[in-house]
Amino acid sequence: MRGDPLVCLLTNPVSGAGRGHGASATARRELARLGVRVFDATGSSASRSLRRAHVAAEGADAVLVVGGDGMAHLGAEVAAAHDLPLGLVPAGTGDDVARGLGLDGSDPARAVRRAVAALRAGRTRRVDVLAVEGGDAAGSPERSGSPRPADGAARERVVLGVVSAGFDALVNERANSWRWPRGRARYVLAVARELPARRPLRYTLVVDGVPETREALLVALANTSSFGGGMRIAPGADAGDGCLELVVVDPLPGWEIARVFPKVFSGTHVDHPAVSVRRVRSVQLSAEADGRESPVYGDGERLGALPLSVRVRPGGLRVLA
Repeated sequence: MRGDPLVCLLTNPVSGAGRGHGASATARRELARLGVRVFDATGSSASRSLRRAHVAAEGADAVLVVGGDGMAHLGAEVAAAHDLPLGLVPAGTGDDVARGLGLDGSDPARAVRRAVAALRAGRTRRVDVLAVEGGDAAGSPERSGSPRPADGAARERVVLGVVSAGFDALVNERANSWRWPRGRARYVLAVARELPARRPLRYTLVVDGVPETREALLVALANTSSFGGGMRIAPGADAGDGCLELVVVDPLPGWEIARVFPKVFSGTHVDHPAVSVRRVRSVQLSAEADGRESPVYGDGERLGALPLSVRVRPGGLRVLA
């Protein structure tokens, strides 16, 4: 690469219980020291940041994200849309996406140096992404800031890690409404609060073109292995194999969920007879919810509500590595 590169920077100073503030400052100092030009696209909200980033990306050489899974999600949307490489400086509470891509988040300055060195040398690695279509207005172009396709086709959103519906999505809804506690403890507490209200749903799935109907507590599609701050929902998932892992948890009594839940941190929950895992390429998902909304989450962010479709896009994103 000739001359000084220009990066589109997206940061979240409040990520990681305040860890993001220091990481953002460190990243800016390191980029300046390395002679990298920066367009800081960080706005006052996610949608404003996304709009600014799409504008900045037109003239940028890469997208660099400082924050947690939510910021990685935004950065992937921009990078994939403009075919730019994505650099991650993990600074969140869980950093499941960065972990799933094999990126070290222990030292923000070192993460920046590695990303810049890779950018200047033209070293990128292709990884798969989940292309998600559907949901409700929460994911519309008007709300998200993403450009509408020129041909008028439905817009696909990009997810790097895990898309989930059912119990996990409801736990996310509850946890995101709280300011305390922070970190993994908030998710674990939300699980405990959600257990009494759990309700299996009757799902209709079209898996690689084959329809099926089943009751389930949770349905997840994984490109990387973990979500929720280290819960290894799909321990065998690989972001470079051109497939997704479909994880379905059958209905269970509350006491059994409480017994099995801790095993998700080691990935041994997949040995339970109520848990099925299979490699797929596409899933259309809907649910009979008695008129109630069935939320869907991806990379820890609300994507909308069922129905929606998810397919793997092999090598859909370049990562600085």
